[in-house]
Amino acid sequence: MILVLLLVSCGKDASKTVPETVSPPQATLKPKAKVAANVELRVLGMTCPESCVTKVKQGLLAEKGVVSVDIQYENQLAMIGVDKSRTVADWNDSLVTVLNDAGYKAWPTSDEKEQSK
Repeated sequence: MILVLLLVSCGKDASKTVPETVSPPQATLKPKAKVAANVELRVLGMTCPESCVTKVKQGLLAEKGVVSVDIQYENQLAMIGVDKSRTVADWNDSLVTVLNDAGYKAWPTSDEKEQSK
């Protein structure tokens, strides 16, 4: 295997080096919110592990205050990390609505735990 490295100077002095790290302008950096709570939802209606999971994930991430989303297709679960802008009960309600509006049947897994008591 031959590795070829080309250095193109484009009219500039090729002997000058580029700084090792170049930071983007501060305006483009968005501080990541911290996860304040985790919401776990059962999501029925995902019929494929690719496009359905992507659709659910994108729908949840579009909701302001959602920090992270992990989908377990096999278990029909969505684990959502949320910020502290709402209570967990409010998050449950709004995220269930997002998924139901997208054509899925969703509910908090905490409801399942309550019913099994």
